[in-house]
Amino acid sequence: MLSHPRLRRVASLLARAAAAALALLAGTAAQAASQGWSGIEYFYQPEPLESLDGRVFSLESLQAGTPRPLGTLHFVHGEYGYQAFSAAPGWSVGDDAGLSAIEPADQKQRGPEECSAFQVKAGPGPAAGSSGWVMKTDCAPLSDDPAHRFVNMQANVTWSAGQMPRPWVTASSRFGMEFSLRIPTAKMQSGARGYATAQVAINDGDGHFFWMQPPLLLAGFPSGAERKDARGFDLDVPYINPVYRGKGRYLSTFDNPVTGQVSHLTTARPWSAWHWYAFTISRAQLLSAITDLNANGGHFSGDVARYGVSLIGVQTEINRQAAKPGRTPEGWLGIGLKQLYAYRLY
Repeated sequence: MLSHPRLRRVASLLARAAAAALALLAGTAAQAASQGWSGIEYFYQPEPLESLDGRVFSLESLQAGTPRPLGTLHFVHGEYGYQAFSAAPGWSVGDDAGLSAIEPADQKQRGPEECSAFQVKAGPGPAAGSSGWVMKTDCAPLSDDPAHRFVNMQANVTWSAGQMPRPWVTASSRFGMEFSLRIPTAKMQSGARGYATAQVAINDGDGHFFWMQPPLLLAGFPSGAERKDARGFDLDVPYINPVYRGKGRYLSTFDNPVTGQVSHLTTARPWSAWHWYAFTISRAQLLSAITDLNANGGHFSGDVARYGVSLIGVQTEINRQAAKPGRTPEGWLGIGLKQLYAYRLY
């Protein structure tokens, strides 16, 4: 018998968290059944987020050979002129990321003083935890090299080439990804552009990969950018940024028939409430991506059964390349993320 009010409140929170996790799983199962699929193979499900210890890496350290933790959510930052993310900042990350304050901050927040920072927030159950981060450019110098005029932060899950999931092994199977997101802060000025995207690194099994990066937020971009697919190259790696739509050339969004969640679309404005995003990539959509990339200089295999996923996640970036004489592009962006799933539907 739980007679103490605090114990009853904790038990209620635990029960609600467990019910929410089961509803999400049941919702995906119902979605699979409604589309005529027979099952789900999970590649990643939410995990407890008790601490940032061993979870924060710089792009520079990864490029120098520091290994990533495989199959586990971790965080990456890349900025020009920033200090190391080795201690808790002296300000509340959650205020701008839409997350509540947490203790102890030295375990759950990482970032240089007054600059960008990460935060994790544990919940009463694996699916109830959340993470978030804040990006600021005003404490980073503007590089003379336009290629270094950016701030980038990511939440990733990665797999090795030998262990990466292969979602397209059968003709009817497809890759699926879903998560909940809030971006309450997105302020751009003097030509800065801020964006958030989902991330899927798709590998052809022959050592070539490309990014599928559906945009979530496009702040400071020309009007209408949130309705247009984009393709290009980033450090010689091709990418496709397909906007969210019911059924597109490269992906399809879907809704959750159990929880009533409706997948949100790409937008140009920040938002405070949790928004749910969900999409799938079929064999036909993967082949469309391969065809388009190869038509623009790519060398990707057409054997879709061999393709795998080596990374999933969500990234944000503030691009400052459009600097004008006498004006310095600056940006400020805060994001919260929870309930990240990746799976194969078959």
